[in-house]
Amino acid sequence: MVVTEKGPMTIRAFLDTGYDRLRCQATFRESTSWAGILRRVRHGAILHDVGTGTTYRMGSEPNALTGDLLLDLKKLGREHDANAQGTARAILWRHHWRCPTQMPWKKLITSICAAHPAVYESDINDLGVYLAQKAYQNAIASVILNGQELPRSVIVHYAQDIDAVRVGINAIGGGVHLCKATHGAGKTEHLLKPIASQRNNVIAIAPRVSLVSDLATRCDLAHYQMTDSDPDLALCINSLINPKYSTSINQARAVLIDEIARITRDCHDQHSTLKKEANSVWNQLTCLMQTADIAVGVDADLSTLDVRMLAGSISVPIHLWIVHDTPTDLRGTFQSVEVVMKKIDEALAAGIPSMITADSAKLIAGLADELRGRYPHLRILDIHNFEALATKGTPEALGFLKDINANASQWDVVLFSPTVESGVSLSVAHFQRHFAFYYGTVEPNAFNQMLRRDRTARHWDIAIQGTGMNSRPDTYVEVLNGLQAAQRRLVELDNGFFSIEPASPYDLDCCRVIAASNAARNSYARNLWYLLKHRGWKIERGSFDKDENGKKLRNAAALAVDIAKNFAICKAEDLPKEELKKLSEAYSLTPEQAAAVARAQVRETTGTPQGELDSKHVDVWQDGKLDSQNRLFAALTATAQPSDRDRKEAEAKLPIALRSFDAARTEAVQTLFRVLGLDPETGQGIVTEKSALDAYNTLKDTDQGRALSHFGIARLDRVPTYPVRWVNDVLGKLGLYLDCVARRGAGGRKGRIYAIGRKVKVNRDGRLVLPGWNLMCAIRARRLSATSV
Repeated sequence: MVVTEKGPMTIRAFLDTGYDRLRCQATFRESTSWAGILRRVRHGAILHDVGTGTTYRMGSEPNALTGDLLLDLKKLGREHDANAQGTARAILWRHHWRCPTQMPWKKLITSICAAHPAVYESDINDLGVYLAQKAYQNAIASVILNGQELPRSVIVHYAQDIDAVRVGINAIGGGVHLCKATHGAGKTEHLLKPIASQRNNVIAIAPRVSLVSDLATRCDLAHYQMTDSDPDLALCINSLINPKYSTSINQARAVLIDEIARITRDCHDQHSTLKKEANSVWNQLTCLMQTADIAVGVDADLSTLDVRMLAGSISVPIHLWIVHDTPTDLRGTFQSVEVVMKKIDEALAAGIPSMITADSAKLIAGLADELRGRYPHLRILDIHNFEALATKGTPEALGFLKDINANASQWDVVLFSPTVESGVSLSVAHFQRHFAFYYGTVEPNAFNQMLRRDRTARHWDIAIQGTGMNSRPDTYVEVLNGLQAAQRRLVELDNGFFSIEPASPYDLDCCRVIAASNAARNSYARNLWYLLKHRGWKIERGSFDKDENGKKLRNAAALAVDIAKNFAICKAEDLPKEELKKLSEAYSLTPEQAAAVARAQVRETTGTPQGELDSKHVDVWQDGKLDSQNRLFAALTATAQPSDRDRKEAEAKLPIALRSFDAARTEAVQTLFRVLGLDPETGQGIVTEKSALDAYNTLKDTDQGRALSHFGIARLDRVPTYPVRWVNDVLGKLGLYLDCVARRGAGGRKGRIYAIGRKVKVNRDGRLVLPGWNLMCAIRARRLSATSV
C-alpha cells in the first residue's frame, strides 16, 4: 500500500486511476515529508524516493499486453468481468500513441468499449479525454508562454500587432526586449528593420548562415563574410566569439536577434552547430544583450523555458511582448509515405508546379534524381546537404535562395531539406501543390518552419515516416541522472585527477533543453498534428494505405540515391588534408567538393588505403553511421581510463553538460557485454530471452546503466516487451546483431538461443544493414594499422 496525495492505494488501484504521477510518502523508509513520486510507466509504475535518489519498480500492468491492438482487444474480450475494466484502461494507455494520426481517439475508445460488455464507457471516455488533453499540452509545450511560470524580472506586454510592439519599445527607449509573434507577422520588416535604421553600431545575429544574408539585406547591414570591421554588422551566432569580429561586437549599441528561441536552445545543446563552444557563445550573447543600449530578440516559437533561461542569465529586466495570433486558413492532410509519393507522381505527370520538403536530405536527393529520370522535360531543383551529393553550394541553389520570389517561376519542382528550414520566404504564388515527408529528425516546430517557407501555400499533403514514435530520454530527471552518472563513473575510474562537480544552473538548463527536444521528437507525428492545430491549421487524416505505385517511387528513390552516392564518392579525388579541412568547415559545397569530403570520410572510417576505395567500402560506411559504430566497437577492447579529451575538458572547466566522458562510455559498453555474458575480445557467448531480461534488470539501477542511456546506447526506463529485440537494438549501435543459432525444445517452442552474427547482415535487396563481428574487427584492425603508420 502506498500513501499518496489522493489517499492510500495499491499499485493496481493507482494504474486504474488514470493519473500519470502522484506525490506520495517514501514507502520504504520512515518519512513524513512526501519525498516520493509514484509515476506510471509503460509496464507498471515506479516509486522514486527523492531523499535517497532510489527508484523502485512497483509491478506490472494487469494482463501483459502484446502491443498489437487487435490481439489486445481479443484478449480483453476473453477477460473475466471483474478484470475487464482494468485491462480496458491498460489497452488505452498502451495504444493511445496511435491517436490522432493513425486513428481517431473516438475510434480507439469505441473499439475498446465494444470488446467487452463489462467495460464502463464513461470511465474509458474520461481517461481518453485526459490523455488527449495531456498529449496536446505536451505537443505545444515547446512553443507556448505561461505567464505564471515566468520570473518577476520579466515584464509582460500584450500587443495587437508588430507595429504596436515597435511603438511600445520606442516609448520605453531601451533595455532588453523579446517579441513573440506568429510566422508572417512582420517581425523582421516592421520591428528589426526600423530599429536598425534608427540606431548606430548595430549587431544583428541569426542562428543559421542562410538567415544572415536576408537579415543583412533587409536591415541594411554589412554581411560578416564580406567584412569584419563594419560597425553595423549581421553575423551568425557561431561567429559571436570569433576574435576577428570583436571590434564591431564590443562597440555594439543595438543588438537584434532573429529566432532567439532557436539560438537559446542551440546554446544549451552540445549536439548543435555550436558544439563545445555553446557555453562561451551563450555568455557572450547574454553579456552583449545587457551592455547594449537596446537588445531585441524575436521568434514565433518563444517558450516559457526560453524566457526563463534568458532571465536567469540577464540581470536587467526583460520586456516580453506577445502579439495576438491572426487567423489562418492553412490545411494539412496526414497520410502514408506511399500515398503522398503517388500524389507527387500524379502531380508531376500533369505538369503541376510542386514544392516538396522533408527532414531527410537523403530522401530529397534520391527523389530528385528519380523524378528527373521520369520527367526529363521538367525543371527540377533540389537543395540539400546530403553527404556526397550536397547541392546547396551549386549556382542554381544559391541563385534561387538569393531571391526566391524572382526565381521561383524558373522551376517546375523544388525539393528542399532542413537546410532551408528558415531564412527564405516565398510570397509570390507559383507552386500549386505542396508535399512534405516527416521523419522526426527535427522538432515539430522546426518542421513547421519548413512548411511556412512558401507563404502562398494553403494545403500540404504530409507523409509520416515510421510509427511516429521514438525512444529518447525525455524527462529532466532522467537526463540529469544520466549526466551525473557519467561524471561519477569518470571519477571512479580515475586515480585522483577528477572530482565530482555539482551541476551549475547552465548544466541544469542544458538538461531541460535536451529533455524538451527529446520529448518533442519522441511523439513526432502526434506532436506535429497538435502543433499545427495550435497554429490554427485545419488538420485531417487521409489514407494510410500502402499504395503500390507510391511504393515503387519510394523504392526507386532509395535505389537512385545509393547509386548516385556510390558513383560520386568512387570517382572523387583524394584531396590533401589542408584542402579537406577547409572544405569541411565551409558552409556550402558543390557536389564535387561534397563528394571529395565524403570520400575522405569513407577512407578514414573504413581504414581504406589511398587508391583502394570502391563501392563496397561506401556501402559499409552507411552514410556516416559507421563512425559512431566504430567508436563504440573500439570501446570493447579499450582501457576504461580517462582520455586526453576528458582531462582537457576538465582543465578548461568546460560545463559538465558539454563534456564527453569518454572513459564512462568505454566502461558502460564493456559492462553491457559482461552483463550479457558476451566476451568483448572474441564476441563469444549466447543470449536468450531470460538472460537478456536478467541483463536489463541488472543494469537498470546502476550508474553504468544510466551512462548507457546518457550516451544514447540503451534505454533502461521501461521493461522491454521483447528482451532479445532490445539487446539486438543495442548491439546495432556497435555495428553488430544477434543471430539465432539454436532452438530449444520440440519444434523450438521453448525458446531460441542467440549469438553475435559474424557475417555481414543484408536486407532483401542485398543492401548492407549491419557489418557484423568479422567486418567490424577487420575495420578496427585497418584503422589501428593506419594510425600507427
